[in-house]
Amino acid sequence: MVLRPKCTATVEKFNATLQQLQQRRQQPGTLAIANPRLPRESSFAHLIPSAWQLSSQKPFILDAGVPCGTVDPTNEYLEKDVADKTWACPSNELYYLVVLKGTAATCTTGREGFCKHNYYSAPAGIDKLDGKLWGGVKLDDFVVGGVNGYHANGDKNGWKLADPNDSKTASSLFDMGIRSPGVVGIPNWIDEERFGSHENYPCVPLDVVVPP
Repeated sequence: MVLRPKCTATVEKFNATLQQLQQRRQQPGTLAIANPRLPRESSFAHLIPSAWQLSSQKPFILDAGVPCGTVDPTNEYLEKDVADKTWACPSNELYYLVVLKGTAATCTTGREGFCKHNYYSAPAGIDKLDGKLWGGVKLDDFVVGGVNGYHANGDKNGWKLADPNDSKTASSLFDMGIRSPGVVGIPNWIDEERFGSHENYPCVPLDVVVPP
C-alpha cells in the first residue's frame, strides 16, 4: 500500500528544513547533531499514524488517569492483553496507544434490543514498534510525543506541526527528537470524552492537524 497522507507536502517541507539545520550544525565550529536520524524518524512518526487512519483505525492516546506502576488498573473498555501491548509512562503517568475500530457500540434491535460497548484495540503492527524497524521509532516515542504536544497546546488537541525554523522549536527538536511537541499528531482522550462522541469530538482527526 502506498501511503498518501493529506499533509505530505507539509511533512516534506518539515523534513527538508530539518536536513538544512543538520547541515548547518555539521559545519566547523557548530554543535554536534543530537540525532542524525531525526528526518527519517519524523517521517515515520507521520506515516505510521496515517497508515492506521487509512485502514479505518483512529489511533489515540488514552489517559488512564493513574500513576505508572499501578497494577492492572480497571478500565471497562480495555482488555488486559491489549493494555499489556500498548502502555507507556511519560512523566510517570500511565497512557495507552490504542484504536477503536468501527463504532463505539454494537446494538441489537427489537423489544429485547440492547447496546454493548466495543473494546479498544491495539493498532496494527504495534508489536513491531521496538526500535528495530521504521527508522528506529518506538511505541514510547508516539505516546511521549503525543502527550507533549497535548500539554504544549494548553491540554488541547489540534496542535500545529512543529516549525524547525523557530529557534526554540529547533532546540527542542534536537534535544528531544520526535518526542518534541508538534512532531507526533496523535490526539489525547479520556474514556468519557471518547465514548461521549465517538466520531471526532473532542479530538481533531489526524488529517486536520493544523500545519504551520
